[in-house]
Order: sequence, then structure tokens, then C-alpha cells
Amino acid sequence: MKKVYVYGHFSSANHGNEALIRGLKNVLTGYDLEVFTLDKESDRKFELDKICFLKDMKRELPRYSLRNIFGYALYLLSGSDYFRYKIELKTVFEKSENKIFILEMGDQYCEGREVLDMYHFLNREIHLRGGRTIGLGCSINENVFKNHKVLADLQKYDLMIARESLTLDLLKKNGISNCLLAPDVAFAMQAVEEPDKLDCIKSDKQYIGIVVGGVAQGNTNRYEILIKGVDNLIEHIIGSSEYEILMIPHVNAGSYLNDLDTEKRLYEKYKVSNRVFLIEEMRADKIRYIISKCALVVTLRTHASIAAYASFVPVLVLGYSIKSRGIAKDIFGEYEPYIVDIFSEDFCREIIEKFDWMERNCLEVRKYLRSRMPEYLKGLDIVKTKVEELYIEE
Repeated sequence: MKKVYVYGHFSSANHGNEALIRGLKNVLTGYDLEVFTLDKESDRKFELDKICFLKDMKRELPRYSLRNIFGYALYLLSGSDYFRYKIELKTVFEKSENKIFILEMGDQYCEGREVLDMYHFLNREIHLRGGRTIGLGCSINENVFKNHKVLADLQKYDLMIARESLTLDLLKKNGISNCLLAPDVAFAMQAVEEPDKLDCIKSDKQYIGIVVGGVAQGNTNRYEILIKGVDNLIEHIIGSSEYEILMIPHVNAGSYLNDLDTEKRLYEKYKVSNRVFLIEEMRADKIRYIISKCALVVTLRTHASIAAYASFVPVLVLGYSIKSRGIAKDIFGEYEPYIVDIFSEDFCREIIEKFDWMERNCLEVRKYLRSRMPEYLKGLDIVKTKVEELYIEE
């Protein structure tokens, strides 16, 4: 069977990363996936090894090994991580001739220098050995393009696939012609029911799903404002409706990106109401099933919003970057009022106002999604077509 190689996979502890691999497997039928991961243990925990081959993306060397000491000395002399990457990332690029490497790009090019330098290194090394690279499902904020080194790196990819049109426009505006638009491949993941773990969901109740946690990309200063707004929203829902609330963890990837901690904090405050429930962490396709049972979802996490859109569930996204605006715009034709900007000075007021609008228009939004999504998802076909065009028989 044909094989493609995926790198830049952070961890299934971020169930958005997991959803992307599950979706990509469904899009690239007839292909095996070999995934270079930064957290193989987490991927196995959530059974990603059942659908792809897992390999460690980085070689962990003893701290005081000669190679580590040599690499660190060269870093001090040159200010470059080149030699460290040459050692750590060797398993990714060393046998890349005539192979297709797909970077699980997402919004990783909006991260800090170390992440950008690592992917610049891999893009270059793979090409030097005759491999081809695809930046999959990218969303890139406008300020990133001001970095000339990053811009030159993006131009080296054989193909850039933007998951929303705002990023596609920026790619073209900045002279990157080898780009196209396709929905995030996570849309192609199928929901899987887990009845034994859903005792709290009753057929005679309606549920609001809430997905919230730490804010990525250096925006931790907005965390307390975010939680205050969501706290106010929960109080508003309990006081003005009959809805019950499901707290749904989607990311559990360290101290500041941990939905479980945040959602448990809110759950403990409101559990006495007997209308707020904390769902345990589970696989991405099982999370999608829970989201599909909600009347409406409020989420900070992009791939939870994708699960909602794909399930025809109205969703209010707590947005902090181009990705949420772009995806909503491509689905609805505009991103207002489907996004609440967490940087807004009136965030705590806007989250309630936009929730109320969404709740009033739930039936119309759900009806629109049912008619829109089949056509929208046809855009995924181009992903496999382009991989086929780039593929070289090994």
C-alpha cells in the first residue's frame, strides 16, 4: 500500500491533533500513514496506533551524552539549533528521498521561534534529500508573514493547503502561489458512540456543550477574563433556561493547556444545581458523538467547533486568531455573529448576547448547516487529488 509520512503531530492529548489524523486517514483512502509524534504514549492511550504507524519525532539523548554536549556547545558558538536538530530529528528526514511528508501545520506557524526554526529545518532537510512537503490545514495570522525567513520557508513547501480562505488570501498576497483551499481534514472523522460513559445524557433533556481551557500562542493573559465570561454564561443559562450543561474536555496537554482543570473548576462551582456535568476525557471521535447530542456548543477549541459543524450543531466559537473567523466565514459567508473575540473589551457581555442570539436562531442555523455541509465537505476531495499528483512510487 502507498504510504505518506506525517510530522509535527504534537499529541493525542490535544484531541484536535488526534482528530486531524483520524480525518486524514479517511481522506487518504488507500494510503498508510506513518506519523512522527512528540508523544507516542498519549497516542497509544487514545488508540491512534490502531489506524497508523507511530514513530518518535525526536530522539531523546542522555543529557550528558557527547552528542548533546557537542550540540549545545555549537549552539553557544553559533546561536543556531541546526546541529541539535540534526541529531534530534534525524529519524524524520534521514530517509526522505521520493517520499511525501505532510506537516500537521494547523496554526503552528503562529507559535514561537523554536517551533518555526524546527519546521524550517525539517522542510529544508527533507527537500535536500529529494522529499516533498505539504503544509496541511494551515491557519496563519497576518503578522507572521512579516518575518522574511518564515515567508521564504513557506515558499519552499511543494503545496500549502489552507483550511480557511482568510489564510489563503494572505498566502497569495505574500507571493505564495503553490497554495489551495480545503476544509480541515478533521471534518472527515466519523463519530463513535460510547454509551457506557454517557449516563448523564438523557433523551428528554437538551444540552449545551462547553469546551474551555487555557489559551494558546502566548495569550495566557486573557485566561481569567475568558473564564469570567464563561462563568457568567453558565449562570445565565441556569437562570434563564431549562438546558443542562456538559463540560467537555478537548485538550489535556500540560499545565496551561488543560481543559480538565478549567472545566472541573467551573463544574465544582455549579454541580449543586444538578444541571452541570463534567464529561471524562476520551477519544476525539467519541467527543464528536457527545457534541452531536448537544443543542448548542460554546467552544474555545477549533476542532470541537469542527465536530459541531460536521454534526449540524450550532456553535459559538470563543475566537483568538484567524482560524475561527476564517472557518466560520467559509461556512456562513461571514463570521459575525458566530464568533466571540476573547480580546474584546466587552467579552463578558458579548458572550451572553451572542449566545442568546444563537439560542434564538438554533433551528435556522441547524437547518442551514444540514444544507451547507455536504457541499462544503466536497472541498476535501482536492487533498487526495493533490497527494496523488505529488506521489512518487518508492
